[in-house]
Amino acid sequence: MEGAFWLAGLTAVALMDPASTGGFTVCPFDHLGAWLDLSFCPGCGLGHAVGFLARGEVVESLKAHPLGVPAVLILSSHVWRLFRTSDFTSR
Repeated sequence: MEGAFWLAGLTAVALMDPASTGGFTVCPFDHLGAWLDLSFCPGCGLGHAVGFLARGEVVESLKAHPLGVPAVLILSSHVWRLFRTSDFTSR
């Protein structure tokens, strides 16, 4: 179940338009809006970086967030490991 969750999340972020500004966001800090004034958010741009990476735009991905490539590699590896070690027959 966890593997499916991460795979769906990566796929959703990869399919979003990374060049767009505004619109739907999964950022909890952005949803807090005026209640929380952050001058710097460590995750800001990570979704855009994944979107650019999914389109093969590595330089733009690195500009959006330097941890985009490592995040995709780590999450992909984790999903692969979860699916590889899952026993779908036991219930």
